[in-house]
Amino acid sequence: GEWITLDISEQESWYRKTQPKPLADRSRRPVSLKMDSTVHSLVECKDFKSAGSDEIGNKAFHLGIMSEVSEVGKFKVPESAFAIPFYFYLKHIDRPETRRLIRLLDNAGEMEQDSLKNLLKAVRREIGRTPVDPLLVAEVKSRLLRSEFKTFRFRSSTNAEDAAGFSGAGLYDSKTVDLADSVKTIERAILKVWSSLWSFEAFQERRFFHFSDENLAMGILVHRSFPKEEANGVLITKNLYRENSYLDGMTINVQLGDVSVVQPPQGVVCDQLVIIHELEESNFSRIVEYIANSNLTQGKTVLNEEEVKRLERAAKIIRDYFFEKGLRNKKLFEFDLVLDIEFKFQGENRELYIKQVRFFNE
Repeated sequence: GEWITLDISEQESWYRKTQPKPLADRSRRPVSLKMDSTVHSLVECKDFKSAGSDEIGNKAFHLGIMSEVSEVGKFKVPESAFAIPFYFYLKHIDRPETRRLIRLLDNAGEMEQDSLKNLLKAVRREIGRTPVDPLLVAEVKSRLLRSEFKTFRFRSSTNAEDAAGFSGAGLYDSKTVDLADSVKTIERAILKVWSSLWSFEAFQERRFFHFSDENLAMGILVHRSFPKEEANGVLITKNLYRENSYLDGMTINVQLGDVSVVQPPQGVVCDQLVIIHELEESNFSRIVEYIANSNLTQGKTVLNEEEVKRLERAAKIIRDYFFEKGLRNKKLFEFDLVLDIEFKFQGENRELYIKQVRFFNE
């Protein structure tokens, strides 16, 4: 594949879609989120970029960007991907009682914590007991039945996460749908993801960063699930152990199978390694340094050297697309941006998948 190049006007449009707004100063008025509810049907992965984050959320939009560079980067993105746009969530909550409860949250600053928790619980309960539009369920089911896969992940894709200055990591729910399971149904997954927008933790985090709820919306990113992970992890496109090294290093946390590196079981340690790029005079050196080793691999590293290089190359290409190719006009941003990349090595062939890309916020 070849690099996708953008002229200045395209760069500015691309940047506006990628970053709805830089984080506002906490002493200023609330940040108004961007939201578009004009898309009334499911959006296929190939159309994520054209749909934009204002219609399907940042998570789905970023996956669309990754699908464009996956061939040259020699990695995969999750198959059978599509998005349920904001329109369906907004239609679902457009009921008198749901609207009344959400309006009461305008006075959250005057409430005791227990009262706020109870009100948010009432909002979630109201969303959860309102039936999903059967036409939407049928459309989603038809789309899933066309896939070769049988289990799927329904993931949050809001306009209040995965943005520069605010990642929102872990605030919202993801759910699994199994077409052969009477419990893990499409409607249950949709309702759980939608209602998670109003968890106490998510609400408090948005208030701390002064986000307005006026245009808040939840889209859903759907793709195949990964039942046979050989390894999973997170790569940061920065050497976190050295100052002033945004572009000359990477930090990787990776673990065996599907054991989480973000919220590991008690006593479990993952492989932690740093890739250091140094240029002294005319000499370039690449150093891989292990900070910690997994206690699940009997003394072996989770990834071999070839897999580390494959992951590093994919991360470089993703980073270059975001910055060197897509953002040549440096006036478009005033701060250094670092990427947080979630990856998996899947199946017996240990194929590299890039699952998610967000802006890393320290």
